Amino acid sequence: MRASGSARLRISAAVLLCAGLMSCALFGGSHSRALRLVSVTAGGGAGEGARFAGDPWHHRPLIVLNLASERDLAGDARRYELNFANEAFFCRDGRMDPARPLQNDPYLYDVQGRIIDGAAAVPESPSSYQIYIAVRPTSLAGQKTFDYDLNHTPDDVCVRLVGGAMLGGTVTSNTVVVPKAAIAAALGM
Repeated sequence: MRASGSARLRISAAVLLCAGLMSCALFGGSHSRALRLVSVTAGGGAGEGARFAGDPWHHRPLIVLNLASERDLAGDARRYELNFANEAFFCRDGRMDPARPLQNDPYLYDVQGRIIDGAAAVPESPSSYQIYIAVRPTSLAGQKTFDYDLNHTPDDVCVRLVGGAMLGGTVTSNTVVVPKAAIAAALGM
């Protein structure tokens, strides 16, 4: 017995819905609450090394947010074909202030490099991750940027991870507040 066109459409929709619900179940719903700040360090500049070779970020002064997670996010990216990105803003009352975005490398890194879906299988990595934020913005392709300078006026920074899979489902981490005192200390202020 052959399924009609509308039956095939209903079956396809059901499969996609199940995949989306399964990804939510795998990650504790749409909000994975496992991210925490470990440390803040200064990075970037000419001495940053091969990690940024060929990357427009390698020559810029950066702060490096070293984060930890209860989940193996790199393993999750491989197993469930997830893509992760990060969002970084100055904080207002412990929340992201969308009017004050920071320039940042939008990807998430671990000791193996950038975390991307479908990457070749590697041994389970430690649950330690890095996010890179520019100390000062630069003009990118003529886009207007929010002007700030963490060297002169550090402020609390809020970051979170966002991600998803092609078959549906999204992942959003908790918001991590990076205290301005930690940023100032990392920049030698």
